Amino acid sequence: GFAGKTVYLCKPNELHAWPLDYAQRAHDEVVAIGHFANSIAVATKGKPYIITGSEPDSVSMDAIELAQPCVSKRGCVDFGYAWTYPSDDGLVLCATGRADVVTLPIFTREEWRALNPSSFLAARYESYYVCFYQKSNDDKGGFLFDPLNVREGVAFLDFWANAAWSDPSTNKLYVAQGNQIKEFDADLIELEKDWRSKEFTTPEVTMTSAVVEASKYPVSLSIYGDGIEMQSIRVYSKTAFRVNVTASSWSVEVRGQHQVDAIYLAENMEEMGQ
Repeated sequence: GFAGKTVYLCKPNELHAWPLDYAQRAHDEVVAIGHFANSIAVATKGKPYIITGSEPDSVSMDAIELAQPCVSKRGCVDFGYAWTYPSDDGLVLCATGRADVVTLPIFTREEWRALNPSSFLAARYESYYVCFYQKSNDDKGGFLFDPLNVREGVAFLDFWANAAWSDPSTNKLYVAQGNQIKEFDADLIELEKDWRSKEFTTPEVTMTSAVVEASKYPVSLSIYGDGIEMQSIRVYSKTAFRVNVTASSWSVEVRGQHQVDAIYLAENMEEMGQ
């Protein structure tokens, strides 16, 4: 437990006894604590700490040199192998001997702060951090992403919840919307999805061939060249099709109800075959 700037440890199996000799003091006020392996993660209004040790009378508390204060106690999530908390710059992942801002590859600081991280309510669903936010203009929403696989990117949710709880016995996530409790990801309905890639830079080339691999069709593909939408195509199969876009920077966007596994662009059909 904690109070003020101090983390307290009880005697093993004696939850009524909290010797002051076991107490560990941080430089800043403690906001939240969590645990992983045989360590305790301590998020404060300043830098985070890691408490390690197997017995409460012999633990050590070490500061992580990362100026990332915790801004939402309800936004903290235990992943077993690590513990996460939201800061003003991104989501901080605490693991053995380290703490990192893992969202920097997918959120800029400005994009993250626009979500109002002090409003975050989060929970774990499988390997995902599921978060609900309320912006300063009262705009509400949610998102999810995998903290250990940020290259997958982020998926935004079209609903908001005022409470969430992960059942450790079933690995199911339940969310509250007003006075209704619902199981997260329980419906079999495929919702409309929209995904856009990062921008790729090449010497100026003309792409003439494309392939979209999806679980089902149709899906819609938009090709952007030099920041402008150059071509929009409705794709009905895995068969390669003709496009005609000349540019030196590229991104693609897909929309539809079905899972998209890969998108390929090539300068000619021969290259696509390879």
